[in-house]
Amino acid sequence: TRDVVTQQSHDGAACGETIQTETCNTQACPIITGPDVRCIGCASGTAGQCQSSNGMCFALHVTEGICPGTTQRCTEGIGEAESCMLSEWSEWSRCSKRCGLGQRHRTRVVIHASTNGGTCNPVQESQECNNFLCPVGTPCEVSPWGPWSECDGQTPQQTRHRTVVTHPAGGSPPCPALTETRDTTCAVDCQLSQWSPWSPCVEGQAQQTRTRSVVREPQNDGAPCMGFVQTRSTHCPV
Repeated sequence: TRDVVTQQSHDGAACGETIQTETCNTQACPIITGPDVRCIGCASGTAGQCQSSNGMCFALHVTEGICPGTTQRCTEGIGEAESCMLSEWSEWSRCSKRCGLGQRHRTRVVIHASTNGGTCNPVQESQECNNFLCPVGTPCEVSPWGPWSECDGQTPQQTRHRTVVTHPAGGSPPCPALTETRDTTCAVDCQLSQWSPWSPCVEGQAQQTRTRSVVREPQNDGAPCMGFVQTRSTHCPV
């Protein structure tokens, strides 16, 4: 079994099953010859002709006809059959579907096991629920995808987004994903600093210069770095 951690709300998906069952011990039971002497008051879920000190019961050894381990052969006889004692039923589980025919379950536990061939009624019940047609609801409507995020060369992925235009209602499926990513290798152009101030005007020189440096090297075939020095003609006062 499992418990519901968060209940469904606002037309979200209904909770799945909270109980699962599986088949076990499918092998045939051993056939022991001789008188059918079973123990009285076996512990829950156990039965057989051999009993341990804590009330656990086991069958005789298939071929040797002896009790296993430290268990003792029962001598009380078959005794009167006694049915098991069961708890009250639990509340019904939430229906597996909001419409269109679902299933719900309830369970109870064995308080005292049956003895001497007594019976035990089922501990789980299922029944149909919400057996009606699902209403025709309003489907989710989303906007077109927005542009991919800028390729900055720092991350190997780009993302894009879209928004909900119309929220689903009346049992319609939930909206699809609103964010999408893709792997990419971005081309990153060279980035240069701002130009430095022009060099001082020196007497007798006819030019001034200014420079700039590389802030970011080009990557993945981005534009190369160019133009680190500029000059201009000037007439410096003498």
